[in-house]
Amino acid sequence: MSKFQHDVMLKIVKVIDLVMITIPFALCWELYYSYQVYAKFGWRGNWAMISLFAVLFFLLGKTLCVEHTTPEEYARVMAPPPKTKESPER
Repeated sequence: MSKFQHDVMLKIVKVIDLVMITIPFALCWELYYSYQVYAKFGWRGNWAMISLFAVLFFLLGKTLCVEHTTPEEYARVMAPPPKTKESPER
């Protein structure tokens, strides 16, 4: 697989992830939270909230993404802490 194909596949997966996370939020917002807010938004406001969630998820996902983590770094983080000598009890 070439680098271009890899990048395209990665972008497709990111878009699918964004959609699959936004759909449950949209359902929760539309079926529950939109009725709980004090000031009713109307359909434009509801779409604005769902869009805001998607945009923030995308931007924060780029910031907090771990796709550049190497397997060695991941193994180091997930490994149990080294055993140390316990100090004698007093």
